[in-house]
Amino acid sequence: MGASTARRRFDRLQRASSLLDHHREVFMTDSNDRGYVYEPGVESTTSPADREFDWKGWTLVGVIVFAFLVAPAIILFHPPDMLPFFVAYLVLPLLPAVLLGFVAVWVTARP
Repeated sequence: MGASTARRRFDRLQRASSLLDHHREVFMTDSNDRGYVYEPGVESTTSPADREFDWKGWTLVGVIVFAFLVAPAIILFHPPDMLPFFVAYLVLPLLPAVLLGFVAVWVTARP
């Protein structure tokens, strides 16, 4: 590697470093835009009432039990005879799974 090649690489590294410093100044400033900024050592300001396991949590538990225990047991012990194989063993289990997905999003999306 010649001296001119090493000098060009060094210049490129310096330009990249100055760009990073500029971005660090732009994005790491302490502006008062009410965005979330993590501050080490500062406790969370959420109240215990926001973390309460209320009726929505129990609804989610019920849907989990239904999706993982009840629906498979129904399909296993009382297989639908009049439905084709694809519908009976692939589509029917999707219904509790979709229900579980909707309920999980509903429970975790708190206002």
